[in-house]
Parts: sequence; structure tokens; C-alpha cells
Amino acid sequence: MRLFKIVCLTVLSVLVLSADYLNAQVRILTIGDSTMADYDVEKRSGENEMRGWGQMLPLFLTNGAVSTNAAKNGRSSKSFYYEFWLDLRDTLKPGDYVFIQFGHNDEKAQGLDSDPDDHKGRGTAAWGQYQEYLKRYVDESRERGAVPVLLTPVVRCLLDENDNTKLSGQGMHSLREIAANDSTMNYPMAMRALARNLNVPLVDMTLLTEKLVLGYGAEKAREIIYAKNDNTHLKAKGGILFARLAVEDLLKQGILTDYLTIPSDDVLFSSKLFEAEQKKKQEQRIQKIEALKKKGAKPVFAKYSFESGTKEVSDGLSVVSALEGLRYVTKKSGKDLITITGDKWPAGDIDLNATRYLELAITPDAGMLSIDSISFQLKSVGGDGMFFTALGSSDPSFAKTETLALMERLPQDKETSFGAATFVEVPKGKTFYLRIYPWYAAEIQNKYLSVPLISISGLTIIE
Repeated sequence: MRLFKIVCLTVLSVLVLSADYLNAQVRILTIGDSTMADYDVEKRSGENEMRGWGQMLPLFLTNGAVSTNAAKNGRSSKSFYYEFWLDLRDTLKPGDYVFIQFGHNDEKAQGLDSDPDDHKGRGTAAWGQYQEYLKRYVDESRERGAVPVLLTPVVRCLLDENDNTKLSGQGMHSLREIAANDSTMNYPMAMRALARNLNVPLVDMTLLTEKLVLGYGAEKAREIIYAKNDNTHLKAKGGILFARLAVEDLLKQGILTDYLTIPSDDVLFSSKLFEAEQKKKQEQRIQKIEALKKKGAKPVFAKYSFESGTKEVSDGLSVVSALEGLRYVTKKSGKDLITITGDKWPAGDIDLNATRYLELAITPDAGMLSIDSISFQLKSVGGDGMFFTALGSSDPSFAKTETLALMERLPQDKETSFGAATFVEVPKGKTFYLRIYPWYAAEIQNKYLSVPLISISGLTIIE
């Protein structure tokens, strides 16, 4: 009888522990680049649709697991470490998982390391700083009791010039067009080797996504997976397909098996998911604005021209402008145009460079400022091929941002207007930063950006 009781108590204890295990919240932190990052569903749909595969990962989570997607556009393993990781690592708790995917922007210096003392430099060598910074993420995650998982970079849809049944070295992140062989600048190979040396789980997204893309064929893959006129970034279905590849491989490896699931295609590819999110955001913004008006909030505005240096600002607001990695060029017309410091736009930029931007900082001196609309006029002067991304943030580090315009192309010598409905609350004495990050499609000189007007409007309640 006593033995029976002991057995029953043991079984009961196991069941209770199992229930506690399943009810414990599992947290996944995803860090990486633009192929993994979040995109605004309201602004990046339709013709401009873009999603990161990390943004789609929550579709595959179950039993209370949650993911936080901290991936950022334009970042490499090195630049992300100094911009964001030092704060993110302090949020880690024992049992958390950290999914680590870098490579796209590590190639920026043509496969070479950037200056070790330059914490803003993005370029890393595959077998040099790339491995060094990946190892830092692994070691520092483990120090906090978290479980690191390395994921090789997803492929670009770029075909080999000599064999259109294969992806190019750039597409596969091996840079064999630059290096004498296929290993010297091979970022996925370097990550695989590091994973073996450190005994870290690895999901080979390069090989998994290569198989998927070549299975579709380049033309069909661009239609289904990649954003419009883009061989790197993903649309919603591409993000879901890539996320599913990652989840399938994790399950095969026995990782997070109680917290990952593969929904049916009807669930995964339902447009209603995105339509509901868009509608919810629109309704919430309108409700907040109407509530402020009922409280007696007054309309305010700020207008600034980087071309003439003039500004119009409502009482109670302060506006300051700045350039980083850029400089003014004054033309005979008296207008100030903007070009890159050093005058030569570099080759290989397909996304923002966090060290190169123009900034407008708006500070409410009296009361809470609620920004509800931002618009700006831009023009590429002297040539076609200039792109830009515009971000807003109340955080000087830009760890949390709102995307106002993303990878937009500016037609030559034609002023173009961009607008974004938003809702951002800026307390008295705090600052909202608007940054515009320009880049050129190729290495080139004597190309300029004109910014005749940036307008910000909103409501304020004077304290």
C-alpha cells in the first residue's frame, strides 16, 4: 500500500512539473538584419509590401511562447552589437532563446574587416570580426542563462552569370566573385564552423532558402517571395515561407518542440490577419486623436527647410536640425543641397546606413505633444538612383522606431512628397527625432539631396 502511494505521488509530481513547464512563458529574442526585421503593416502593404521573417515567427508559436523581434534594417553583426545588443542582453533571463542571423550587411566592406575601433562600421570579414561578434552574442547569451541559436543568412535572388540554375556568390553570401575561392569570404561557412566549435544549435537558412528559391525558379520566386523590384527583402508570403523553414528545422533538431507548431496554409496565408491589424491601428489612432480634442488639445505644427534653413514653429515647440555623415553644398541659387561626406556615395548600399542621416529634433517646451502627421518633400539632384528611408523615434538610440518611409526611390530632379499618418506622444521636455537616411544605388559623385520642406503637425495640451 505504501509503495502504491509513493508511486502515485511520484506520478502526480511529474504531472505537476510537466504542467508548470508547459505553462512557463518561453521567450524568444530575434536579432538580425532587414530580412528578419518588422515592417509597418499599414504602410508596407499593397505595392509596397514588405515583411521580415522574424515578424512572421509568432504565427508558429504555441503554448504561451512569445517572441520579441529586435532585428533592424541595415545592421551587421558588428554595428548591431554596439547600437542595440548591449541593452538587449540585459533583458535576457534564464531559459530565454536568442535567434541570431547576420551576414547581409557584414559584406559591406567587400568582405573585409572594418576598423576595430570604429563602432559604427558595418563591414566584417567572414573569418574575422564576423565570427568574433557572433561569438560575443553566443557567450553573452549563455552568461545570462539564455540559449543561443545561430541562423545563417537567407539567400538573395541573384543568379550566377555562368549558370542560371545556381545562385551567385553574392546571392549565397560567399562573395566568390571577389575572392579567389568559395571559402575565403563565405559567411555561412564561417558561421557553420563557429557553431561546431562552440556547440551551438544552427539552422542553415542559406541552404534551406536556396532550395526553396531554386525550386520556384528565379522569376516565380521574385513574384512569390521577394518584395517588388527587390532581390533581397521579402513580402508577407516570403516571410512566412522562410519562417516556416526555420521552424521546421528547429523541430527536426528537437528545439522548442512544445512551443513551435506548423499551422495549415489556410491559416498562415490568410490576408485577414494583416487586414485586421491595419484596421485596428487606424481605429486606435483616430480614437486617440478624438479623445485629445475633447480634452481641449490645441493644434500645433513645425515646418523646416534643409534647403533654405528657414523654419516656422508653433509656440511651445523647439526645432533643431543636424547632419551625420553628410554635408551641405551651397549652390549659386543660394539653396543648400546635401551630399555625402567625402563626396563619393559608396557602392553596394541597398538599405540605410545608420551613420549617415539628416535629423530634425522636435521638443515640446510646454505640455504633452501628440504628433499625428508627418510629411516631407525630397528631390534627387543631378542623377537617378537615390533611395532613402525615414524613421521616427523618441529614443535617441533609435532602438525603437516608427517607419515613415522605407527604401523609397527618388526620381531625378523631381520634387516628391511623402506623408505618414501616425500617433506619437512626446512628453514635455522630451524629444522626437525624425531621421532621413539617403543612399545611392552605385558608387558615384556629384549627386545631391534636396529637402525643401519637412512638416510635422499634432496636438498639445498646455500644462
